[in-house]
Amino acid sequence: MKKATKGIYTFEQILYTLLLVPMFIGHLLAILQEDFLLFSMFCQLLIGIAQLLSGLLHLVTYNDQKRAKYLGRALVFVILLIFGSIGLEYIKLLGDGITVFIGILFVIIIPSGIAIWYTIQTNMDRKLAKPAIKKNKQIKQNEDLLDDIQITR
Repeated sequence: MKKATKGIYTFEQILYTLLLVPMFIGHLLAILQEDFLLFSMFCQLLIGIAQLLSGLLHLVTYNDQKRAKYLGRALVFVILLIFGSIGLEYIKLLGDGITVFIGILFVIIIPSGIAIWYTIQTNMDRKLAKPAIKKNKQIKQNEDLLDDIQITR
C-alpha cells in the first residue's frame, strides 16, 4: 500500500499549527476574560474536525494503523463526552469545584492534549516521509542518430 508523501504531511502540519496557535491564545485570554472561551472552543472544534478527517483519510487511503487507533480513541472520547453531559446532574452533586474541574478537563485540557499529540505525530511522520516522486521529462533530441554513426570501409 502506498504511503502519504512529505507534501501531504507538510500541508497538515501547517494547517494544525495555524489552528493551534489561536486556540491556545484564546485559552489564555479566556482566563482573563471569559468571552474569549467561545473563540478558543471554535478553533478547538475546527482542529478536531480537521484531525478526524485527516485520520479517516489516512486510514482509508493509506491504511495507516496509527491513525486507526487515533480514530478509535477519539470515538471513545466523544462517547465519554456524551455520557458525561447526560450524567451532568449527578456530577453537579459532587460540588461546584469538582464540576468545574471535570468540565475544564474534558472540554479544554483533554481535547487540547489530543490536538497537540496528533500534531506531533504528523510532524514525526512528515520527517520520515519521502518526497513525491516526480517523473523526469524526456529530453527530445533534434539530431538524427544516423549522423553520429560513421561507416568506414
